[in-house]
Amino acid sequence: MILATDRSESSLELPQTILNLGGEILLGFSSDLGHPDLLDDLAKEYGFDLALVSKCEMQETHVIAFELLCGRLKKAPLFA
Repeated sequence: MILATDRSESSLELPQTILNLGGEILLGFSSDLGHPDLLDDLAKEYGFDLALVSKCEMQETHVIAFELLCGRLKKAPLFA
């Protein structure tokens, strides 16, 4: 399993090139602060199915949700 810490598109690009089919990454994400539609589009582009592993909320001025997502590679890597 790879823990992706990069906040860019390479969080999905790099693991896609080194994982076997069915390999997994964990992504920390906030649907309140991030762009869920963009994340979904990138996951599809790089061949990952995303599933929610855990979710918590934090109270600041407003409630902010943070999610832990598991991305499972569902198509052949780019550089197999």
